[in-house]
Amino acid sequence: MRPGLFQVGLALFFAWAVSPAQSQQAPPAEATAAEASAAEATTAEATTAEATAAEETAAATAQREQSIARYERQIREREAEHGVYDPATGEYLLSVGLVHQQEGNHSEAVQAFNRALQIKRVNEGLHGAGQV
Repeated sequence: MRPGLFQVGLALFFAWAVSPAQSQQAPPAEATAAEASAAEATTAEATTAEATAAEETAAATAQREQSIARYERQIREREAEHGVYDPATGEYLLSVGLVHQQEGNHSEAVQAFNRALQIKRVNEGLHGAGQV
């Protein structure tokens, strides 16, 4: 939170929470105009911050989608060249699973992790060090 935003919010709170005796007096016009101006500035800052956060989220999502597409292309190429059970394919699948997990696509992440684990079992056996 920006320091200016906190100070403006605190000033508005105290202006709202005046005692009943003070609330019967009309506030000076300058104070009311200043509070309105501060409230407008706060709203504008909040809107700008929300827009910036939305843009950053969209950019991060697009980057993760590109990463998934790149990994899946590499997986297809590795499978075509070296077969379905190539150990490097398992590493790519692990990366795909991690990206899916960051994205919140947990079912796709589990599928990628299971495929990677199956490749590891085929290459190292059920009793290999990687299974422990």
